[in-house]
Amino acid sequence: MEKKINWKRFWVRSRKVLNISWKVALVVIGLFAALIIACAIHEQKNDHYGKDAHYWDRDLSENICVHVFSYGNARVYDRKAEKYVTPRLEWVASAPDKDSLTVFCDKDGKRGFLNVNTGKIAIKGKYEHAWIFSEGLAAVVEPDGKMGFIDGNGEYVIAPEIDYFDSHDYVFKHNVCCIENSEGNQGLLSRDGKWVLPQEYSYIDYIEATDMFVPEKDGKEGLLKNGSFEWVYPVEYDDISWVDAPSGKGYILYKDFHSWHVAMNGTVIDEFLVDDTQELKYMVKYNSTAEDEYAISDKVVSFRVYGLWGVMDKQTGKVLIPAKYGNVEMVSKDIVKCGLESDQYDDSVLYDLKGNKIE
Repeated sequence: MEKKINWKRFWVRSRKVLNISWKVALVVIGLFAALIIACAIHEQKNDHYGKDAHYWDRDLSENICVHVFSYGNARVYDRKAEKYVTPRLEWVASAPDKDSLTVFCDKDGKRGFLNVNTGKIAIKGKYEHAWIFSEGLAAVVEPDGKMGFIDGNGEYVIAPEIDYFDSHDYVFKHNVCCIENSEGNQGLLSRDGKWVLPQEYSYIDYIEATDMFVPEKDGKEGLLKNGSFEWVYPVEYDDISWVDAPSGKGYILYKDFHSWHVAMNGTVIDEFLVDDTQELKYMVKYNSTAEDEYAISDKVVSFRVYGLWGVMDKQTGKVLIPAKYGNVEMVSKDIVKCGLESDQYDDSVLYDLKGNKIE
């Protein structure tokens, strides 16, 4: 006999199963949502290298610090208020020594500035590049690649009309900023936007002790006074260096294979400086079975200046052969051979003991 299905009872049981399934589904969805919220809270507050400061974290001021997160982002945290005061940022620079604003990079890769004492953003991220404030100004690069300098309010003091090239940090030091052009040549820009030194120097060094610049062009150096920007020595020296020697503070000048020491006021302290001297010897007897015999010259001696060698009179100190050779040796009692480089004896020049070249 065929069994009949009680559709009414089947429908009632199905409804009960569906009701239970929906309740289970709602519970699962609720738990999942709670997990997402918990993860969000954890990510918001604790996804940083521990509650205690990590060595990657940095203090910007007494109450303001930068928290670095496990995947590289950073946020600025106010310890006193116990809250974050910035959104997620790519990075935040260290606090400058003499300014209240530092640079940050936002999630869009734009640079801006925030206050290290409050942690709050002072100038929103809108620059392609930016550097910390120095002597009241900060270099920024606009999207068109032009660089200018702004004040603490974000207003341009020097208009963004300078071509930017990624070569070094653009900060003001000693009232000037060193700026490089497309050829790699450097110049000095003053805080009022004037070029006190055109962009035609391969390198510009600075001597802290005397507040002087040492610009280099075509392999030659000069000495430039900061402030007045007057040339103390023109760009025609092979080397200019500061020295605080027992004989007096001043400069060592090197030009035309000659080195001398001058005081701050230009007075010559020592008109002839050498780095080293060596006796010159010549062979007096060749021995095939024993060591050759040599005699030391009583007339000449070799001397070295800036890594190059020359010859001087042993009694008077008079320079007979300028120090422009890589090596010097005597080939006889009366003849000196000078090599152009230390290992090139074949490419050499012969001199007599009066400094006359022997053809």
